[in-house]
Amino acid sequence: MSDKHDLEAVKAALEGYMEELYRRATAAAEGYYGFKNERNPQTDWPKKSSLKPRVRQLGNSIAMEWYDKRWYGSAQKGNRRPFVTYIAKPRGAVNYTMSKLLGYAQDWERDKVIETEMEFAKIRHEAACVMKALTYVRKAMQHPKTPSVAADEDKQPAKRRAAAS
Repeated sequence: MSDKHDLEAVKAALEGYMEELYRRATAAAEGYYGFKNERNPQTDWPKKSSLKPRVRQLGNSIAMEWYDKRWYGSAQKGNRRPFVTYIAKPRGAVNYTMSKLLGYAQDWERDKVIETEMEFAKIRHEAACVMKALTYVRKAMQHPKTPSVAADEDKQPAKRRAAAS
């Protein structure tokens, strides 16, 4: 097998693993929504959850973000509209600051938010490592072949060759 073919196989395996991480992230978000959708209808309006996770796939990368979606206005008057707040994750971190994230959560959903975010953090960490590996594999695929040792010896100055003998 050629080096290029080996690198293409590694690249395909890493891209396949990113797909698996995306499926895991989506399953975690769906698990949270399932829990929330089961509890929200039984809850009084002020205690309903407004927290929303979002999983997106951007090329080979994955984004797992949290939003707070609240409603303003009156449904009866027809002026009801959503107000969505993006909850920022600290730059370079693999997980949200729990105190900040839990500030948007209702008491009854706090444990599920923590569980979901911990799963997201594991996935973010793995995805970051896989993306670095993909970057290096792509660089290796573009790099020209290394010249042979014999070709290097021909380029050495005569003095060095004589000293090496």
